[in-house]
Amino acid sequence: MGTIINASGVLVADLTFPHNETYAPTKKLPVVFAFQSFERSRYLNPKITYTMWDLDEKNESLTPYHDFHGSNWAN
Repeated sequence: MGTIINASGVLVADLTFPHNETYAPTKKLPVVFAFQSFERSRYLNPKITYTMWDLDEKNESLTPYHDFHGSNWAN
């Protein structure tokens, strides 16, 4: 029951980069996420999946998957 109580609330993941075209496109574009209320994440086991498309080659896409199980969530 303690885990359920500790996991109550909201874990927020924000895309922090790239944001609003504030970058020059490159072959290797970093993607950065930030977590708010990260102390809840140890109980929720968050995962992120997203897809990026090459606008010149419409059929080319990349779909990374990030599983944060086992991540160090210490402050």
